Amino acid sequence: MFNVSPVGQKELGGRHGATGKCLCGKVTYRLASKPLMLDVCHCKNCQRQAGASLYRSLRCLTEVEVEGRPRYSWMMTP
Repeated sequence: MFNVSPVGQKELGGRHGATGKCLCGKVTYRLASKPLMLDVCHCKNCQRQAGASLYRSLRCLTEVEVEGRPRYSWMMTP
């Protein structure tokens, strides 16, 4: 769902962080430091919540800066 890429040291004052965006590109985010961990779960509850075979979550200690507005707040499936 998200496109995540590492951020260079120049952009964050010597720290390693990450930037990313949603699939349509309308919403972007930025982490000031390196994420602690990426969780992946395959239990039935997480599958139902994500609507997929797995659920991913990114854990970090720093604030996340989010910019933009979502193009859609919900979407119907065929």
